[in-house]
Amino acid sequence: MKQRSLILTGATGFLGYSLIQELSPSFRIIAGIHVRQPRYPVSETVAVDLEGDLPDLDRLCAASTKAGSPPIIMHAAAVSTVRECEENPILARTVNSDGTARLAAIAARYECPLFVISTDLVYGAGRPPFSESEAMATSVYSRSKLEAEVAAQSIHPASIVLRCALMIGPDTPSAPSHIRKMDRSIRQGTALHLFFDEFRTPVWTPDIARVVLRSIELGITGRIYNVGGPDRISRYDLGLRAARLLGWPPERLVPVSSDSVAQPGPRPKDCSLDISRLKVELGLDMTPVDAGLQMLARDWKRDV
Repeated sequence: MKQRSLILTGATGFLGYSLIQELSPSFRIIAGIHVRQPRYPVSETVAVDLEGDLPDLDRLCAASTKAGSPPIIMHAAAVSTVRECEENPILARTVNSDGTARLAAIAARYECPLFVISTDLVYGAGRPPFSESEAMATSVYSRSKLEAEVAAQSIHPASIVLRCALMIGPDTPSAPSHIRKMDRSIRQGTALHLFFDEFRTPVWTPDIARVVLRSIELGITGRIYNVGGPDRISRYDLGLRAARLLGWPPERLVPVSSDSVAQPGPRPKDCSLDISRLKVELGLDMTPVDAGLQMLARDWKRDV
């Protein structure tokens, strides 16, 4: 039986690699690319320039739909750092907000299921952990992502928005993971200054693919899900757990307040997620931080 196509934007990013690894057994992966080519096998590529009109994507969706099976679109591409968005707010809006709107229009035209990757940084004002109804953006980046969510679900009401927490997961061929970067710094003798007063609920990246698969399996449409792990944790505490499991000297980890560091834009102190909707509606248990770090440790030992 022919596999259904899944078009993935942001395929060369950290999350993109994990999604390809987890979803390729179930779908024919088509990588939406702008500048970089993926350094791992995909079935096909299609040009996706979120600053433009996406004509190649339109033609691909039209052809797939005519053949009897509209592709699933997984939209993970974005201008994704707070600093870059603060320095270039026009680009942030053009790519993150307007680009998502153009992509959603194509998905709506051909009735393609659409998943939009968003961020836990759309929260921060109020009392955590935050439910899906409590978003309030505080930075250029988070506003552009919240605008993208609204645009997608206004234009294509069946769209599913995944507000993903701080991601931990396996390395990719094109970029080391956040934990790998910390490990390299530690092993080079560098002290890590980590915030003790900013809190997140880190998500194991393969779990995001599990959310996508279960949503498709259950026929879910038109929902917003917080996608995080079960642990509310500061970056300093995350470092301590990694030190214990990966063999880092704990004295190399230095706790600092986020107030002591100049930030490129407003950052919430706590954007931890309430994931009860995801657990109830999708029936998924998310991977704890320690379990994810243990899997990383096993992978790294195999690579030695």
